Amino acid sequence: MAVTFDDPWDGYGPPRLSAGSPAVPTGRARPLRSDRVFVDSNVIYGTDCRLPLLLLAAADLLHVHWSPYVAAEIARVATREQALTVVSANPAALTDELERRRREIDRVIGDHERHWHSPAPAELRAAYATLPPDAVPDPDDLPILSGAIATRSSFLVTTNTRDFPHGRVYQTVVFWHPDTFLTAYFEDDPEAYVLVRDEMPRALAAFGAQLRP
Repeated sequence: MAVTFDDPWDGYGPPRLSAGSPAVPTGRARPLRSDRVFVDSNVIYGTDCRLPLLLLAAADLLHVHWSPYVAAEIARVATREQALTVVSANPAALTDELERRRREIDRVIGDHERHWHSPAPAELRAAYATLPPDAVPDPDDLPILSGAIATRSSFLVTTNTRDFPHGRVYQTVVFWHPDTFLTAYFEDDPEAYVLVRDEMPRALAAFGAQLRP
């Protein structure tokens, strides 16, 4: 099936390598159907890759994983950013706006819980216990790495290239930038690309484009 990768998605373009996106790692396996991938919170909150990953998981084209730690981090960041935005514009509206944001976060997390998988608590504890404190430069990111190991994911998708350098590997988990991950996946699986492209208008209407204020 021939696919043109610059086809418009009604203003919500397909992930593709652009200025600043790292190249596909050499000497590493490329993502394939049914692969396991663990998603960092910065991908969900800070990029346009959340909905494609949600649609791929809902269609059983990828096994997408996250963890309670990731969900909690999303809630913390989204709430903080909303508070800062509202305070700068209209301090009196903060209480009502934060309540609206809380309901929105609950809805988004519920949407993802239906299609993404969380590690079993025992497996998460076991993975965390095996990690040395210096496994990543920032100890606060140990829960992210332990979540990827506990779910037996082949890929950890993250924009945090300082602590998870793109293309590096820890045990059996390879770190990928989300733009590069989806670009490589869609290049090798054009039918999945077409499915996601066609479903994007419905997904945008149902789930919203982003969590940012």
